[in-house]
Amino acid sequence: MLKYVLLKDILHKRGVLGQFLNSGQMRIGDRLLITSACAEGIPYDIKKRIRWYMARQLKPVTASKLIFDLGLHSSYARALPAILRKMPDLGSDCCDIQGTREGESSYVGP
Repeated sequence: MLKYVLLKDILHKRGVLGQFLNSGQMRIGDRLLITSACAEGIPYDIKKRIRWYMARQLKPVTASKLIFDLGLHSSYARALPAILRKMPDLGSDCCDIQGTREGESSYVGP
């Protein structure tokens, strides 16, 4: 891919959603139909992405679900409590991150 585009031009671009009506292969030079349909952008910054995600939740979610849904690496499980503590705007009752033992999931709520 990097032989077609400069890395700096695609850095922090999370991809483009598209729909294909039939199977096959795409090649450079193929004709495409671009529509006006546009999906909402997902913030790149982790704190902004957590706020974006939590604003769309109707009920509490586990920390593991939050990490998975946001597409974060599993190593964030260890860092998540500290990240959430630094986000007082989510409210102190939004998450249960204290007193969890190994094998238990913390709950994070809207």
